[in-house]
Amino acid sequence: MKILVLYLVYVWVGLLHTFFVGTCLYAWGHKWLAGKAKVWAFIIAFLVLAFFETYWIPVFNYFGLQVSSSDATVQHTFGISATENIVRNLSPRWWNMLFWIVQASLAVWIYQRLLRKKE
Repeated sequence: MKILVLYLVYVWVGLLHTFFVGTCLYAWGHKWLAGKAKVWAFIIAFLVLAFFETYWIPVFNYFGLQVSSSDATVQHTFGISATENIVRNLSPRWWNMLFWIVQASLAVWIYQRLLRKKE
């Protein structure tokens, strides 16, 4: 159950990022994106979401910040010890990139819904 909650928190944070990027596309990019294909909005959203999901990893490594877990279930599932720095094991994997595609698609959808409401 703890692992499910951990993944749900990841999805929840990802959806918050998605909403933020979709509203920013509308607020700051709607004039620049006017008349351009949805592909440009998708590319921008994808790149920004990839940044949001990964920027903190090198920052944590640079400053020597550590994230660890004292929960035995989490340790066993991810093959870590109680003192191991989890951040060093994190890097984007294929399922993260698939999630970014879903997030970027939702962000563009939010952007388009806000544009329609404006008209």
